[in-house]
Amino acid sequence: MSVEAPVFHIVSDIDNVQGLTVGKILQWSNTWVNRNARANQALTEHDYREDFHRMWGVSLEEGNNRWSEFCSQHMKDIPPEPEMQRVIAGLPVNVVIDDLTSRASHTNEVTSQWVRTHYPRVGKVLHALTDWTNDPHAHKKTKAASLSKFISVGTLASLPDMIVDDEPKHVAGCMEIGIEHCVLYGNYPWNRHAQSTEGVVWLPTASLLQEYVEEAVELKETRVA
Repeated sequence: MSVEAPVFHIVSDIDNVQGLTVGKILQWSNTWVNRNARANQALTEHDYREDFHRMWGVSLEEGNNRWSEFCSQHMKDIPPEPEMQRVIAGLPVNVVIDDLTSRASHTNEVTSQWVRTHYPRVGKVLHALTDWTNDPHAHKKTKAASLSKFISVGTLASLPDMIVDDEPKHVAGCMEIGIEHCVLYGNYPWNRHAQSTEGVVWLPTASLLQEYVEEAVELKETRVA
């Protein structure tokens, strides 16, 4: 009698993992940001940060308005990462993948449509409690707290086997709550300081992520055999 392969659950970020978000945000930001305050220098990846109003050098109120403008007019046009599309589409059948994004809940419609269009293999699209809109300190929170909340209310049955995120604080938070495979994804200025942190699995490309997922799935199957 064959033994059914165990479910392997991945929770993935969207921005800068599945989508080429930073380039789109910076391109749009540089059409209006005050260059006089920056010695006529354009924003680059080295300036990128989750609390966008500080990156832009504007008030929280203006930052909210600018971000709403981006979400309504440009978020749907964020290009997907082609190699990541291939990897996620080809995941083994016993792998379940959900998305957990720091985007505010008001972007749920455009975000869900984007995921359905570019990543139809993804199941749930969940919004973390880390959006800075109207809360200038929210960006300091980690997705670990959101995962625990989703479990408490029954949205998720248990902690996932793997988290994939480009932000070090989310990866570190998920390590603390006991997620076995905590992947720091991509090679970005904001995560380079954490790439060699003990316990962190740093994977700069989708192809390397594919290899790691295959190994992790095989390890889980071996344990339950």
